[in-house]
Amino acid sequence: MRGSKYFFPSFSAFTGCLCTVGTLATGAEAPVSATSLSPGIETESNSQASFGDDAWPAAVPTWKDGWTGYVFSGSGQLDVSLLQHGPFRLAPGGTRLALPKGYILETEAVQADLSRPYISPKNGRGRRRRLFASVSTAFLIFAVCLGLMTVRYKKLPPDPQPAGFPQTRPKQRQQDGEGVTAEQLLQSVDELKKLQPLAANLAEMVGTDESRSALQELCSSVKRSQDIAQTIAESSGGSSGSPLTAVKTAIEDSVSAFSRLYEAARERGLSLAQEVQKERPPVFSEEEMQLLDDGLGKGFREFMNFREQNTKYSFSVIRERVEKAAVELKRLRSLEATDDLHLLVAVATNLEVLKISHVAIQVESESSDDIRASATAVLHMQYLREHASRHRELEGQLEELRLLCILERQRRQILPQQDISVLKALDWLEVQLNRGEQQLQKHKEMLKRIEEADDILFASSLEQQAGTIADCLKTLLKAVANRRRSIPGVASEEEAAQSAVMQRYLKLMTLKTSQEAAADVARAGKIIQEMGMQQVGDSSSPFEQEEDGQKQPKLSPSRGVNVTKLIADAFRQVEDANAAMRKPVNAEEETQEGHSSSDVPMEEMLRASRKAANAAGNSLREAELMWLHVQLTNSLELDMQLSATLVEKAIAAVGMATGEEPKQQHWHVEMRPDDIKEFKDLLAQFKNVEEDAQSANALNERASAAAMMKQVALKLTMFVEERQNQPRRR
Repeated sequence: MRGSKYFFPSFSAFTGCLCTVGTLATGAEAPVSATSLSPGIETESNSQASFGDDAWPAAVPTWKDGWTGYVFSGSGQLDVSLLQHGPFRLAPGGTRLALPKGYILETEAVQADLSRPYISPKNGRGRRRRLFASVSTAFLIFAVCLGLMTVRYKKLPPDPQPAGFPQTRPKQRQQDGEGVTAEQLLQSVDELKKLQPLAANLAEMVGTDESRSALQELCSSVKRSQDIAQTIAESSGGSSGSPLTAVKTAIEDSVSAFSRLYEAARERGLSLAQEVQKERPPVFSEEEMQLLDDGLGKGFREFMNFREQNTKYSFSVIRERVEKAAVELKRLRSLEATDDLHLLVAVATNLEVLKISHVAIQVESESSDDIRASATAVLHMQYLREHASRHRELEGQLEELRLLCILERQRRQILPQQDISVLKALDWLEVQLNRGEQQLQKHKEMLKRIEEADDILFASSLEQQAGTIADCLKTLLKAVANRRRSIPGVASEEEAAQSAVMQRYLKLMTLKTSQEAAADVARAGKIIQEMGMQQVGDSSSPFEQEEDGQKQPKLSPSRGVNVTKLIADAFRQVEDANAAMRKPVNAEEETQEGHSSSDVPMEEMLRASRKAANAAGNSLREAELMWLHVQLTNSLELDMQLSATLVEKAIAAVGMATGEEPKQQHWHVEMRPDDIKEFKDLLAQFKNVEEDAQSANALNERASAAAMMKQVALKLTMFVEERQNQPRRR
């Protein structure tokens, strides 16, 4: 069975964060006054956010005492070194994906351990690729941020007029005139101080030398103004003259630094917008999809068609958000005085929208690269396993023919008369076998190139070349065998097999083949043991539902028994072949005592070892495919967790959560009775599709249900977003 029943579920990275981006975009439309802004500015530590997994109990086969049964393991983590064989190249350890620094969030730090193994086929330049866990982790990060990222901005009452339009100021900037009082200056100093955390976060989001320089200048100016203000406050003789002038100068320097930071943020945001607009949805070409369709089955094509449509839609939506944020940045006026400091909130909001969009674009591109690399790895496994078997068979035939020719030459040399035509025929055979040796070496080199290829089309081209070489070699060896048999008086294969030289060779080949088979069985067993049988689905039908329509119990320890049975059978065949190899030794002893060894032909032992090698290769292939199946299941689990998290945030936002609400949920949405009814209907719909996803057995069926979960979850979150324009404090 080829890998036609396995595919790679990976949902668009954008869908998890579109609602977050949309919520952020609404915040950019309402800059606020500096006075009302100041009390709401706080500082949070920006920590790396990742998603962790609990350990999986595992029921796995063991070979102690001759395959006695199962051993339960408390860890669901794979030893990634087990998959170093063949096209699998695994980077050690886990991976962590962090949000860009500088996000202004009101949420607790989300810490977790992303420790699941991941496929990372090695490409030509030795790079390592992540698996889908990193993409799904990014989903969850965005979900955690949902409903929290706009809290800081939405706490503030909106400015009567949106940013970017000419505004009428009812009051002149008194600090620019002569009538400014010490109390007003001290109030301005206090506002500047409270804006420092926002400036620090903004500078971190921008991340350029200019932003860091502006922040340093700002901190210095604000500190200087504070020191002078403290002196004025402690002065008993009133405040006038030189100290007030010094304070005004320090305030002007602070505003200048804010202006530099503000412009740097706008420039950075517009640059990110240009980068996002240049991105295009990554898709497989029709030629690539045809190869994957042939190798992985129609289920993979169906999934990729869905994913590419979803990606294109996500790209269009994210571009609309980015374009809107870029327009807002362009429309914002210059920051020239303390009355303009509220513009920092607008620029920070839009910059954060753009940064999240940029991250989403990158995650989506990397996700597509991972799918491409993983699909290529599966084809690598199929190509390499097929050609490794052919290489082993052709190598055995070539060496056996060479040995037969050597034995025939030796037999002819001891004859009284030499037949020149026979010697010439043997010379021709030797030349042809040398040619065959060269072709065999080319075939080996081609297998190495296939293993290192990181492109589907290139790998397929190499596989075809390897097949051509193998076919030519097979034809050559067949011609050599026929020509040898046509030599007058030549010894038959059966007669030559009785010689001590041929017996030693056959035994050596049997031993080598059995060792390779044992290594494959051991690798397959360790893969199954490490990944944990309780997370393994029935690999015989990952795409289609069983014919009787019955679903297997979720995460049942008995699932995956087909693969473990294959491994057990292969193990027994290897053991039988190893035991049989000891018989020719006893037969040689019997021959010395005058008995015949024909009852234990070495050719039978070689055939048995080759049969065991084929069985071991099949078991390893099934184990690797099952390992991939587990990873696909895990990626779906993470995606469903994202959907559930989105719904939880939406429930908390409308105040319908049961039990204690999250401490960070400072705001809720007040809705009319009709809206509440509609929300509850959507929530009930989500619960239904969630149950369908949890009870689904076939992988493709579960992927479809998980996609429905995502759609309903996004409907809920967008429903809340549309009604979140007027949040109220609890």
